[in-house]
Amino acid sequence: SSASPFLDEKTPHILITLNVRYSATAQGLEATTQFIEKLAADNGVRVLEGHNPPGKPKQRYQELTAIFEPDGKPSPKEHFGFTDGIGDPVFEGQYARPLEELEARGNGAVDGKGNWRPLATGEFLLGYPDEAQEIAGAAMPLAFSRNGAFLAYRKLHQNVAAWRKFIDDQGRKFGQVFGIDDPDAARETFIAKLAGRWSDGAPLSRAPDAESWARFNQEFPEGSETRAKALIDFSYADDPHGLKCPVTSHLRRVNTRDALDPWTAVGQDEKAAGSVLNNRRRILRRGLPYGSSGPDTTDDDDHGIVMLVVCASLVRQFEFVQQQWINYGLDARAGNDTCPIVGNHSQGEDTPDEEAGKRNGPKAKYVIAADPAKGHPPYIAEAIPQFVETRGGEYFFVPSLTALRMIGMGTVDPT
Repeated sequence: SSASPFLDEKTPHILITLNVRYSATAQGLEATTQFIEKLAADNGVRVLEGHNPPGKPKQRYQELTAIFEPDGKPSPKEHFGFTDGIGDPVFEGQYARPLEELEARGNGAVDGKGNWRPLATGEFLLGYPDEAQEIAGAAMPLAFSRNGAFLAYRKLHQNVAAWRKFIDDQGRKFGQVFGIDDPDAARETFIAKLAGRWSDGAPLSRAPDAESWARFNQEFPEGSETRAKALIDFSYADDPHGLKCPVTSHLRRVNTRDALDPWTAVGQDEKAAGSVLNNRRRILRRGLPYGSSGPDTTDDDDHGIVMLVVCASLVRQFEFVQQQWINYGLDARAGNDTCPIVGNHSQGEDTPDEEAGKRNGPKAKYVIAADPAKGHPPYIAEAIPQFVETRGGEYFFVPSLTALRMIGMGTVDPT
C-alpha cells in the first residue's frame, strides 16, 4: 500500500487565508495570525515555513497586498501594469433572477445569436449538474462534497524588469511596422495586442486601436456602471483572424468565448458560433500581488502574484487551460507558440535547454496579424523572455460549511 501523505512533513494539508480591508489595522491581523499559530501548536499541527527572497529569513506567511496609487489608495493593477480581476464566470444560483440574466452577459455561455445564460452550477460547485448534465463530484460522498469545490493555489514570480525592457524595445519596432508614429500609442497598442485588453481593461474586441480606445473611455468613463459591463460584453465571432484581438493573445487563450465552435457554412447570412467547447473549461479566479516593483526594480526582487483558481474539475478545467491553451497553440492555429505573457518561453533563451528546444524550437515568438487592407505586414515578436515563473503551488479541496461541521463533529473522516 502507498504511504500516507501525512507522513511527509513538507506536504501542506491545510491552507488558511486571512482577508482584510486596506483600512484595517495591522494589529488585528497580527493578533489573528498569532491565534491561529497557537491553535495549530496546541493541536499538533505544524505551520510550514514560507518562501523567502535570497538572503532573507523565511516568511511566517505569504503577505499579499494591492499595489497602491501615489495618493495611498489601493489600485486594481498588477506588476505588469494591467487592471486585474475584471470578469469571472457566472453560474446558476449565483445571483437572484433577473439579476442573474444580466450578470451572465459576457460572463456566461453564449448561443451564437447574442443570447447569454449562466453556466451550470456543477462547473464550479460539487453536487450539482454540470454542462454535460453530470453530477460534479458524484464519486465522492455527497453529503460531504456537496457545495464544495477544488482550488489550485499558485505563486507566480513576475520578471518585471525583463517585461519593461521587452515592451520598450518591441513597442518601438511594432510602431514602425504598423505605422504608428506616436511612440506612447505604439507601446500601449503593442501591450494590448499581447494581452487582448488595453492596460486599463478595455477589450481590443471593442477598441482595436488607440483612437477607438480613447472613444471607448469617453463613452464608458472610469467608475461608471456601464463601463463594468462594457469590459466583459463582447465576443470573437466577428474577428476570426484576430485582426482586432490576436487569436493567440492572453485573453483569447484563457477564455475563448465563441471562437472555437464551428460557424455556419460560408454563404449563409447568420454566424451561429456559440461557446459550447469553452463552457467546460471555465475557472473562477482571484489574484493578488505580493512585493513591490518600483522604477528601479530587478527581476531578482521578490514580486509577483498569488492566484487562486476554483472549479469542479482541476484536470478538465484548470489543467486543460494551463496545458493546452496557455502553453500550446494548436487550438489557436499557432503551432507550438505559447501565451506571450504567462506561457513557457524557455525556448526564447540564447541557449535553450534541450527539452525546451525539442518542444518549442529555438525561439519563442508571437505573431500579430495585420489587416491586408492597411498595407503593412504582420508583426512577429521573437526571442520573448520568460516573464512569469512558478514559485510554488498546491491543490486543495474547499469544503462547505456542512462538511466542516461534519469534520468537527467527527461524523466523517476527511482523509
